[in-house]
Amino acid sequence: MQRWQRSTAKPIEPQRIPEGFLFVDQQNVWSWTRGTVIFLGYCLGCVILLPFLGVALLGFLENPSLSLSQFLLLGFLSVFTVGGIIGAVQAIYKTFVMTQLRPGEAILSTYPLMMGESCQVRFRRQLRNGKTPHPGKVTAKWHCYEWVQYSSGSSIETTTHTLWETDLPEWPILPMTEQIEYNARLTVRPEGPPSIYGADNQVRWELQITVDLPGIAKGRSHVQFTVVPEVLR
Repeated sequence: MQRWQRSTAKPIEPQRIPEGFLFVDQQNVWSWTRGTVIFLGYCLGCVILLPFLGVALLGFLENPSLSLSQFLLLGFLSVFTVGGIIGAVQAIYKTFVMTQLRPGEAILSTYPLMMGESCQVRFRRQLRNGKTPHPGKVTAKWHCYEWVQYSSGSSIETTTHTLWETDLPEWPILPMTEQIEYNARLTVRPEGPPSIYGADNQVRWELQITVDLPGIAKGRSHVQFTVVPEVLR
């Protein structure tokens, strides 16, 4: 079991296009927003702490012989200010990495999926600026897991448990690529459970695709698909 932060909503219904059924990874959009909010939060913390740190440092320069309480206060402000600056820099870097890639899109040849059925999936993801100067790779995982939400004291906890998973073939990304594409065949095991979307217990089928461009970006797309028994299609 592992802790996991995910939306409890059902998968967004795909858009019907000539090639099939189009899904857009919503996690990437929220990740970019979350990174920006975290960065602004760190910046605000630094702005609040810096004046206090400045006053403490000025007092130290005027009177180097600090009392224990003054020394602890100076150390406290210094640690948290430096931590805020480091956090802001990390948030900037992560946001920058996420903005190098547009949200991933997956196109299924048929939908919804049935137990025991196979279908073709085409994944694509564009770079926002230019083309890839160096080679990279695309890795993918097709898995089914159980999601559980429960109360623990005054908080709500979530856990997941993998029911089944398989690694899909790895694809290379060639230099000078503007749109990254990946094609694979998804198979739903006949004995695999169908999708369930309860309030506190769910069974989800999800395609995870990681785009790894060394020195540029590394982004993971999560796309959920609904699997139904054959009689319900």
